[in-house]
Amino acid sequence: MYSKKILFALLGICLHLFALGQQIVNKKSLGAFDTQTHSKLEEINALVFKPEGYETVPWPKLPDSINFSLFASDPKAKKLEENKLAINPLLAFRNPISFKKGDIYIGYDQNWFRLSNYYKYNNDKKSVEESRRWTNSINADPKSIGPSYAGLQYLEFVNRDALKLINADTALIFTSNTKFKFKDTVDNYEMITVYLLKFDLGVGKVYYYYPIGERMKALQEINQTWGVVRFKPDSEFTHPDHSGHIPKPKEPDLYYGKFAFLNNPDQVKREEENYRKKNLNGQAAKLVLEGVNFARVKDWGNAKAKYEEALKIDPNHALAYLQLTWLALEQNMEQDARNYWASLNKLQPTSPETWFVKGMIEKRFNQLDNAFITFDKVLADFDSLYYKAHLEKASIYVMRNDQVAAEKEFDAALLIFKKESEKAKRGEKYRMMQLYDFYLAKMQYARFLGSKQEFEKGKNQLEDFLREYEANQNSISLGVPKTIYGRIYPENLADVHFWLGIFYVNLKDENKCVEHFKKAKELGKVLPAEVENLLKI
Repeated sequence: MYSKKILFALLGICLHLFALGQQIVNKKSLGAFDTQTHSKLEEINALVFKPEGYETVPWPKLPDSINFSLFASDPKAKKLEENKLAINPLLAFRNPISFKKGDIYIGYDQNWFRLSNYYKYNNDKKSVEESRRWTNSINADPKSIGPSYAGLQYLEFVNRDALKLINADTALIFTSNTKFKFKDTVDNYEMITVYLLKFDLGVGKVYYYYPIGERMKALQEINQTWGVVRFKPDSEFTHPDHSGHIPKPKEPDLYYGKFAFLNNPDQVKREEENYRKKNLNGQAAKLVLEGVNFARVKDWGNAKAKYEEALKIDPNHALAYLQLTWLALEQNMEQDARNYWASLNKLQPTSPETWFVKGMIEKRFNQLDNAFITFDKVLADFDSLYYKAHLEKASIYVMRNDQVAAEKEFDAALLIFKKESEKAKRGEKYRMMQLYDFYLAKMQYARFLGSKQEFEKGKNQLEDFLREYEANQNSISLGVPKTIYGRIYPENLADVHFWLGIFYVNLKDENKCVEHFKKAKELGKVLPAEVENLLKI
């Protein structure tokens, strides 16, 4: 059973809709507005006008000291939000507010669609025309729009006569489940959205915020202020001014359908060709990934077949040549490795990965001096943060029994991870380091320390990795930024625990060694017989 309060509210809305001829917007002409344009929505070819009787709302600028965001779980987030609202209470509405009349507030914004975005981001098999029709249709469908915008509930399609007044192709009105705390600690405002669609171009949204229980008043204001946002004639659309964008676009946007008259035909041809190549590249990349998965389990035959299939689709797929080079190295096929590398070098001669794998070929086939020079080239000419070059230089020093120099290279590799992590924590620009790479660096260094019988130091390296791994896993729930990305496989974690067990054996800590050996076994590590016997004692 509905409560009386809810029934009366519903009855009030229904009576109001009947009073308007069952239409929220029923005016045959635009209401009274300022003659001067308040602002422009250039991306959707629209103008904004201030309704008569409304005042322009100032929008206080937040000081830099609080003009940022924190994760909601951060203990400081609530206080930060309170400080912001103390300066600008209108932030409670979550959209910029422009106009006010009594306790009614109006804001607006825009979204746009572009043919340019189709060429950049589309990953399905839709043609340009199919994409255009699909984009227009879902943006005119209440069932699609409602769930997309935080629980909007459809109220009305605006009638065609009203649409002509603002040159819109479709307009819909939605109420929302979202409530707002405006200058209060409890929910006291709600919202209605007028959703204005211009086919082939974009959407303008006008937000009406009103006190809870005053929906009829808000609906009357929508009817009276119909025309806050108006689309200009389609023929007057020109490229929006993007000169202030960072980075500044090299070319203008491309448009769908009736706005395609602005497109440069040569630019369209280039984008079509790039899109075709991107699709081929995507198909080839998928095959290469399948090949990598085969290579991971040492199924070299199927791995090679996938890489070669990728090259049939995209003969210039550099990643396929890179993986074929690694595959030849795994099989100690020197000439094949060099041939694949030559093809790779033609496609990406300035990539650090290209030159790193060259160094690996030289190292594998005992050209250590050449390998050393190549790894130095990677760091000096292409990427000073390419930590793997330091690790390989360290391994060459180990082969030459120069442990001091090797340790310096290990330290240099790990220092890269440390510095980039510190930059991330300070909010500075930083390299996104991968968790698997960190695992490789820590594991190689720990085993090097073990070979020198520095068991305490080696154990510390692996425990440091596990702490970083746990922090990485919990970063989202703790509301702190990630400083390292990606994942590692269970077998990698198993190796960490296995080697920790080895270190604790040498440190004569039986409880700890058993603990880590058991963990390694749980993660799938096949333990040597002597370790299995230890666990049975």
